[in-house]
This record gives sequence, structure tokens and C-alpha cells, in this order.
Amino acid sequence: MDKKITLSYDSGMALVEVPITYTAELLGNVHTITCHVGGPPFPLWLQTRKFELMSSLENKKYTPLFNEINHGRNLDTTLFIDLAYNNIMKAEKLAVVVAAVA
Repeated sequence: MDKKITLSYDSGMALVEVPITYTAELLGNVHTITCHVGGPPFPLWLQTRKFELMSSLENKKYTPLFNEINHGRNLDTTLFIDLAYNNIMKAEKLAVVVAAVA
């Protein structure tokens, strides 16, 4: 079932509201969230209209997995994708493992 969320993102030029439709799927211990950006209009800095967020599930906690396809774009797009992951996981009330900083 598709769910919707609206994210507020400030690219330094203006605060924009970006609607996203997403679906979540758990296969084994891999949780995948497929996101589609709503619009138009699309923010000029956003270099993707679709992206996947992946996590590994262990002991009822999710660990984000690196997805190379989501990176290598501009910084605002990468930060927006990270914001989407955090907000969707909060909306779904899923516990995320916080990485320790050395």
C-alpha cells in the first residue's frame, strides 16, 4: 500500500515542501522502502524522482544500508534522501540503530 509524507527541506535558497509516496517491503531481513517524489514542480537541486532506502533488520532494530545509487549526486539530493529515510522510519515507528562515533 502506498503511503505519503511531505518533507520540508532547506537547500540554502528556500525552504521547500516535497511530497513523497512510498512503499515498504521486508524480504528476509532486508527492509526496502521505494520512494517516488511528487510534483511538478520539482526543486531544481533534486536530481532524482525515485530512490530506494534499504535497512538490515536484526533484533527488532534497523541498520541503514549504503545504497550507491542514492549517492554521487549533488549534496542537497544526498541530504534529502537521508532526511527521507529518517522521517519515514519515524513515521513508521521503526527503531534505527544509531552508529557510534569514534
